Amino acid sequence: MERIVINWLETNYDDMDYEEDAYFYALLDEEDELVYIGSVYDQEIQDGIERNMRDFDLNTETTGIFIGYINDMTYERISKQIVADAKCLMIHLYQPEYNTQCKKSYTGRLGFEIISNDLFEEISTISCGDDESFWADGEVVEYE
Repeated sequence: MERIVINWLETNYDDMDYEEDAYFYALLDEEDELVYIGSVYDQEIQDGIERNMRDFDLNTETTGIFIGYINDMTYERISKQIVADAKCLMIHLYQPEYNTQCKKSYTGRLGFEIISNDLFEEISTISCGDDESFWADGEVVEYE
């Protein structure tokens, strides 16, 4: 099973600096509900965040922003496909309101696991097994 570790850093719109090596971002509404998971590859993360906040008409003062960094993996191993697979798996399992792709089906690689640190104030593990089963924090995720 391929595993990546994502460490999340909470920030806000006004305090965003140039963030190198960031691949993911999560946007939370005023009630701290996850509404969007985004990713970038070979571009600045602020561009993606600003574009999505504008597209979804999110308030820059009340929207929570988390930025995700891949840990414990060399730059040579981090590919556009790994970033896309991780984003798709997170969307598939968390079902954010504003994401449309990957919600109904996971289109990434099988046998993929993400250790996600601090996005929801705890460590979570989300996985897609080799048999197309999905689980989050040890619980099998079933869809209707």
